[in-house]
Amino acid sequence: MRGWLFAVLLHSIALITATGLCLLVLEWGTRVAYGFAMPALPLRLASGIPRLPANVAFEASFLQAPFERGSRTSYVTDHGGARIANTRAARPSARGLLVMGDSQALGYQIRFDQTFAARVARGLSLRDLDVRILAAPGVDLETSLAASREYGADKLRGQRLAIVVVNLGNDLDELYFSTNVEARSAAREWLMQHSYLAMLAEMINHRSFVQASVVPGVPKVLYALLPHERVFLASEAAAIVEDHTKSLHGFEDVVVVTIPTDLQVAATEFDKYERYFRSAADFAQWRSKAHVMAAQMNAMDDYMVHTLRSAGVRAVSFRDALPAERAAKVFERTSHHLTEYGHELLATSVLQALSLECPGGA
Repeated sequence: MRGWLFAVLLHSIALITATGLCLLVLEWGTRVAYGFAMPALPLRLASGIPRLPANVAFEASFLQAPFERGSRTSYVTDHGGARIANTRAARPSARGLLVMGDSQALGYQIRFDQTFAARVARGLSLRDLDVRILAAPGVDLETSLAASREYGADKLRGQRLAIVVVNLGNDLDELYFSTNVEARSAAREWLMQHSYLAMLAEMINHRSFVQASVVPGVPKVLYALLPHERVFLASEAAAIVEDHTKSLHGFEDVVVVTIPTDLQVAATEFDKYERYFRSAADFAQWRSKAHVMAAQMNAMDDYMVHTLRSAGVRAVSFRDALPAERAAKVFERTSHHLTEYGHELLATSVLQALSLECPGGA
């Protein structure tokens, strides 16, 4: 009996060791394939709110596939997971600029000095060191407000400017269809911040879910809600954003900026999503509705901006500054994220709202 138990123990140890070695090889191979830059942004869940890890510096590769040549972007965070220029900016500025939002606000594949936040700061004669971007993928309008309060933005005093970003490409969908954020075990939380293999598995799982559940390039609120429901959603979104601005009473100025979907700027932007459709016929069917869908999103955009302005909030519709012929330069070619040029134009829009001019790059 003892011999049998000993044999089972040896086999178990051998199996665990072999599995561990295989995972180590796969982890190392993933790091090599992605050039030792993280395949995705590492995220932690602080009180159920997606956030970048605190006090870290890392590079993300943003490659569509391993071994591709793609951009590598550096990210540095402070004590609360907000993106900052470098480690010298770890201590809060006495008079700074705070931007809040999702990946659009964070700067997707954008160097810190080229983000609209840094450009606006230079227009205000502030330094890059004075800027904080409290943002992460998956943050919606409600979690942005919660993240702001947890970060202590409502307790800051003497600050120059706060900017609340409303990303129409995601925020309304996430606000309406949001569910409770899945709780993570301590082990999974650690893996999602340190293991390239775990990040890659999460990316594959997410892409599979998205491909099976959404229409590429089309906000779900356009085909899942009735017109009066979209109006109600826009009203609720405006109310949340207004509450957010009221909590930022320690800032000299507060600006809300709505960033349109690429479809709102030019119907031709929808063409870049054709690769994600299962058939040409399916794509053609949705492509024929592009102008109608853009008009529906424009109506929600206008309703939110008008509601906020009526409440005394300084709100900027970035769509107003984007001629259709510039769309291909403003939006990234595989998503609705803004390019460096898009960030430059966005900074100009914000500064014009403050009656200032935007300087060039650093």
